[in-house]
Amino acid sequence: MKKNNEHILHLIHNFVEGSLSEQEVDNLWAHLIANPSDLEYLQTLATLKKMGHEGAFSSTNEETGRENETVILPMSSKKVFGGYVKHYLAAAAILLLSMGVLFNIFSNQVSEPEFSPIAMIEFNIERSADVTTNLESILNSAISFSSAGEITSALDLLKSIEVEILDSNEAVDVYIVKGTIYYNAGYYQEAHETFDRILHMNPGKVLREKSYWYLANTQLQLGMKQEAMENIIKVIEADGSFSRVAKMALESL
Repeated sequence: MKKNNEHILHLIHNFVEGSLSEQEVDNLWAHLIANPSDLEYLQTLATLKKMGHEGAFSSTNEETGRENETVILPMSSKKVFGGYVKHYLAAAAILLLSMGVLFNIFSNQVSEPEFSPIAMIEFNIERSADVTTNLESILNSAISFSSAGEITSALDLLKSIEVEILDSNEAVDVYIVKGTIYYNAGYYQEAHETFDRILHMNPGKVLREKSYWYLANTQLQLGMKQEAMENIIKVIEADGSFSRVAKMALESL
């Protein structure tokens, strides 16, 4: 795993220098979403580069009287631990202490990144092409209540929906919203039951992948690591929109 961590740090440096391909950038962002500590590293490095461009670390050459520009060197450079980067290290120490980041930027002992379950699930309901249906209006109202912190009102509104008379896709939409409200409110046991119920409703490929992903994150919140890993593998096998971040999650669990 250590080599993988070093590889990520190299990718971050190359990204800041603008030398990654579009595919490499996509893969890196998928990793950063699942690894907040690496994202903080990128933010710090980008901040240092900006400060460097603004002349915060420049010095005057005593022999020529000209200003020396400090640059961020690639990690493979033999000068990365030398005089060129000492100004960055001093500034980085101040930045990292102020942000509470407890890892050394250029340490050989990089801590193992660990995937953290998503903090919030984004509401995403399929809309009708022309007009908003009555069901969509109710779901939108429930989402508004939830966003305002009125969880009870949101759930009561969803309970008023007669799910039995809906078609399968509409019923899944209702349970997706309900599970999301539970999850975002920290009611993980209820969210677990809801997402698991969706999977027993035999949803289509897209909704099935989404439900497995949400269920896996809920299980991680509940400390059910083994079950979560099994569902993350199912997300990867579905090879849909969540597969890339699921691969990153599986590697760090």
